[in-house]
Amino acid sequence: MILKINLFKFFFLLFFLFSSHLNANNIAVFNMNKVFLESINFQNFIEKIKKDKKKEIDFLSTQKNNIQELEKKIDTDKLILDNNELNSLIESYHNSIDEYNQNISIIEKKYEKVIGYNEKILVKSIANIVKDIATLNDLELVLTETSYFLTSDKIDITKQIIEEINNININFEYNIE
Repeated sequence: MILKINLFKFFFLLFFLFSSHLNANNIAVFNMNKVFLESINFQNFIEKIKKDKKKEIDFLSTQKNNIQELEKKIDTDKLILDNNELNSLIESYHNSIDEYNQNISIIEKKYEKVIGYNEKILVKSIANIVKDIATLNDLELVLTETSYFLTSDKIDITKQIIEEINNININFEYNIE
């Protein structure tokens, strides 16, 4: 209990001593997640990625249908096939499943890589906009939503960032390999 009181006194004193150096007019915050979600260009890019990914996965439907047919064949023929033939079918079935899952994994990784790469492009653009806003408004400190607990709307520059990010043409890259 004494430790808690001493810690409270310490942080209160620390806040009191250094708060005189902070000027609320020189601090701004923004919500990075909201900027990502409301970036029209980026969201359009993500939608294109989702459609292309779905097309690639749908293209594998033939492979998936073949696996289902092989499974039916195993179920229907297991009583008439000898053990070697049955084991061969089962092995072929498992290999087909492994190949299908590997193909799905390749597609997933490909699109994750493309999205991750383009998220970095967006973050660089956001950083440049934040630098410009900070310079223009003489801001000394800009925080994101993970760095603050409570804030006033007066110092939230999220809307300004969203407006500027939507006014520039960011060239997202599809083929990054």
